[in-house]
Amino acid sequence: MAQGSTRRVEQSCEIYPQFRSWDFQSPPEDSIIDMEFRLIYRGALPAASNSNTRSKEKHAIRKQLHQQLRQYWSEHPHLRMLINWGSGLTDPQNPVVHLAKKFNRGQHGFVPLLRAQEEMYCSLNITFLRRQSPGRIVQGGGDLDNRFKTLLDALQVPTDTSGLPPAPEVGFDPIFCLLQDDSQITALHLTTDRILTPMDAANEKENDVLLLLHVHVYRGTNSVQVTGLPSSA
Repeated sequence: MAQGSTRRVEQSCEIYPQFRSWDFQSPPEDSIIDMEFRLIYRGALPAASNSNTRSKEKHAIRKQLHQQLRQYWSEHPHLRMLINWGSGLTDPQNPVVHLAKKFNRGQHGFVPLLRAQEEMYCSLNITFLRRQSPGRIVQGGGDLDNRFKTLLDALQVPTDTSGLPPAPEVGFDPIFCLLQDDSQITALHLTTDRILTPMDAANEKENDVLLLLHVHVYRGTNSVQVTGLPSSA
């Protein structure tokens, strides 16, 4: 989380579903919504702590979201232009390849959609579905703040190689992620509710969650746009 930020929390403990929100800072006054999309995560969301940072679990989340972000890059007109530049991601001069080298961790390259140099920010509106009974917002899997610490860390370029495999895996070279750093999140709004569908015994565990992340990406009105192309000035 951004240090020294103003925090406002709204929580309902009696009414179901439940809501919480964190406002860290306002987007820059001259910013506009540049992109809007949704990401889905299904699986474990354990609480991170000083004794167990959940680095492997974070990478599992990162891999699931990578597939969706890679698809978004391939469909967005400006981002697609960057991916397809030259001979694509096999071209050493491709701008996305350059990004992956800039954000490398060991043998792994990362491509964050939001990059600080380009004054990009986002707000997240998250629907958190789980199988716990009403009122158990911070139970059944760990403290809510620490569970979301796991998620937010998985959304950004990792700080080191903890939890990463020794070498890049097929289909994950480079790895597309949402953020360069979680300080780029200006607001986080959370709604929790209950999963009512029958549990898939083969692929689901009792404490697994279903997250729907509604992402609004903002940028300033400086000369460097979301494409990351240099200014003509």
